[in-house]
Amino acid sequence: MQTRVYAAQAPDQLLGPFTIARRAVGDRDVQVAIDFCGICHSDIHFARNEWGFTTYPCVPGHEIIGRARGGVELGDPRCRQELGHPGGCYRRRAVDSAPARRCR
Repeated sequence: MQTRVYAAQAPDQLLGPFTIARRAVGDRDVQVAIDFCGICHSDIHFARNEWGFTTYPCVPGHEIIGRARGGVELGDPRCRQELGHPGGCYRRRAVDSAPARRCR
């Protein structure tokens, strides 16, 4: 799945439009249509490689608000979401993984 994001290409670069390939949604994932994403101070430190372990391109932003779109079967005890249900996540994951295991 191709996904449009904002990424830093280097520590001294501003965030700019970028496209990444996401893996398929797995049986333990909740697919979230992201409506809003926040960037906090730790995202800025990470994008600027101030901790010394950032790989580029870097896609910061892990505080999201969105709507459940699919993934874990409805009624599964691992998922408290219904399709279209609004919710938020606070989870930092690698660019090539699907976030959302801690959605509420």
